[in-house]
Amino acid sequence: MTKKLGEGHYSVVHLGAYKKTGQQVAIKCIRKGRTPLNQFTNEVELMQEVATHPTALKVKDFFFDPKYYVLVMEFISGGDLYSNSSQVVGFSEERIAKLVLQIAEGVAFLHSKKIVHRDIKPENILFVDKELTTIKICDFGIAKKLPKKGYLDEKIGTEGYMAPEVEAGKQYNVSSDMYSLGLVIYFMICGYSAFEPENGVVDLDFPIENWSNISSSVKDLITNLLDKKPNKRPTALQVTKHSWVSQKTQIIGKKRKLSENDEKDPPVVSKKQKTVLAPIQPQIKQSEGDTTPESPNNHKTEPSKENKKEPSETISSTKNKKACQNTTKPPVVEKKKEPYESLEKKQKAVPPPYKNTTNTDVSPVLAKKQKAAPPRCRPPIKQSYSAFFSQIGLDGVNLNF
Repeated sequence: MTKKLGEGHYSVVHLGAYKKTGQQVAIKCIRKGRTPLNQFTNEVELMQEVATHPTALKVKDFFFDPKYYVLVMEFISGGDLYSNSSQVVGFSEERIAKLVLQIAEGVAFLHSKKIVHRDIKPENILFVDKELTTIKICDFGIAKKLPKKGYLDEKIGTEGYMAPEVEAGKQYNVSSDMYSLGLVIYFMICGYSAFEPENGVVDLDFPIENWSNISSSVKDLITNLLDKKPNKRPTALQVTKHSWVSQKTQIIGKKRKLSENDEKDPPVVSKKQKTVLAPIQPQIKQSEGDTTPESPNNHKTEPSKENKKEPSETISSTKNKKACQNTTKPPVVEKKKEPYESLEKKQKAVPPPYKNTTNTDVSPVLAKKQKAAPPRCRPPIKQSYSAFFSQIGLDGVNLNF
């Protein structure tokens, strides 16, 4: 370790380097007596969880010393926002908006993981290099994940950047970070804090000497973020889409270049344009050489009466076609003659005609229908022959051949 980079309430950050590679790193030494082990492990776990985001400070290694918990992180040489405030105040709104966009995106990523940073302030916004164009968010020492109940109630943070509900010891959630973000944006533009209770400044104000040339849209954003009611503050994702951030970073209003696929896509026609184009479409078709006559039903032409065929004609024609196709006659199969006795047994097995034995009171109309109805089966041969012989005067003839 060579020099001290920063110091907090319970920790000191030094500049160090790996002996083998010479790569510079930031070494954070946390005093064991003032910090419980679970707080240190919580910081390491949260930093590892958000390490994929570009605004997160990367963890290299961690270990334990007899007096300290040691956390090895990547080193960035630009310094923090507080130490560079004199330069940042002179930035244009466009340049400040780009920095605000990066901070809001980083905070939005934390909130998507249900992590409350609880210490968003200029000292924890680091610049990657001396050009002051790219930032990273650091110090997850007091950051915490929201429990299942959905809120925290521990009074913790830095005075002057705590939300009113946190300072009052009330329940709070991720919206407390948005209040701190509003104070950071205020500081970036003018270089001093929005509220100074020790000097009697307790209400939000935009002094003319520093804010006369500042756009009203950023004042509107700060006012909304510093709302005393947490549920009325915009989310971090909404800040990234705010009109001031969008316009100054040229997200909205920038013309998109057409790709090759865009040129091939057909133009979108609105309903109003369709109603205007509907009556002149037939004229356009005729001018293009389309001589198809118009018809009210979707421009479909109906066949003439001469070409129409009756249903019977079409059916007969199809039958004739099928008959012509099947010219070969099927082979004739001779039926075997059964002996008379077997035929007589089959006829005896046939049930007699149906008689209604249950319903005696039948209406005359239904009775006529029952009489007129054909028999369900032919009567047995023996009965028909006996009736025939009785008619010709040959009663009592034996029919058992």
